[in-house]
Amino acid sequence: RHHEMQVDIGRYPTFTRYVKEDMAKETYHFVDYVMRKNLNIGNLIHSDFVMVNQNLAEFYGINGVVGTDFRAVSVKGMDRGGLLTQGSFLSGHSDGRHAHPIKRAVWMMERILGESPPPPPPNVPGLEQKEKDARLTIAQQLAVHRENVSCRNCHQKLDPYGLIFEDYNGAGLLNGTAGKNPDTRASLPDGTVVDGVAGMKAHILKSQRKGFTRSLVEHLLVYALGRDMSFVDEPEIQRIVAAVTRGGSTLQVVIEEIVQSPLFLQERTVELGKKEDGSGSTIGRQEK
Repeated sequence: RHHEMQVDIGRYPTFTRYVKEDMAKETYHFVDYVMRKNLNIGNLIHSDFVMVNQNLAEFYGINGVVGTDFRAVSVKGMDRGGLLTQGSFLSGHSDGRHAHPIKRAVWMMERILGESPPPPPPNVPGLEQKEKDARLTIAQQLAVHRENVSCRNCHQKLDPYGLIFEDYNGAGLLNGTAGKNPDTRASLPDGTVVDGVAGMKAHILKSQRKGFTRSLVEHLLVYALGRDMSFVDEPEIQRIVAAVTRGGSTLQVVIEEIVQSPLFLQERTVELGKKEDGSGSTIGRQEK
């Protein structure tokens, strides 16, 4: 999404193509740093550092960073850190001009929490800011949208996960000071009230850590195996999640458990067999 998104540079003149490129590099270097330093996967939700170079640091308003190399920079008290406040996610899940709470909410639910957001009902128009609604905040527009019976059930579950990001605009920059916008105070489907991204981060790390761990494991398994997970994979997924927790919940442990999993080893054995006999069928000799 970040690669394809065309941010309105008339609205955000500091969002250059170099900033866009560096945002993608930021995410890569951040995850790479967490893995190489064997840090807890909770850092993917919130960290007290970011990985930036001078160009991206200036865009974010972070002082004291000189040079083109990416490095870990402390951001304590700066409303940055972790994946949820990175520009690649925030600008990629916008419409190029405004923040897009629904796109951000779907990403949060699917990728971070491992939940399936409800699909929109057929023949229901998307959320568009009409001229008569120009004075309404996005939270008020969504409240109007929920008055439609066909939209209510879906948006009651989705909206809170998107509204928490309203402090960050379509380019991924803070709109003033985080926590000052009442629209970012949201009541989650389970009744938990969170204040903005900071509140959501704290909620995930305190109450949804297992769900996040499972989501990370599942998505990495899908990537590693090249297929979706099914109910027959459930016991192994649970085993990996438990092993990751026992092993300190570091990103290295996650990777190690996945590549040593029977699911991964069997998949690789099948692929090796297909390559060796050239027929697409599995041969008798197995290799790991």
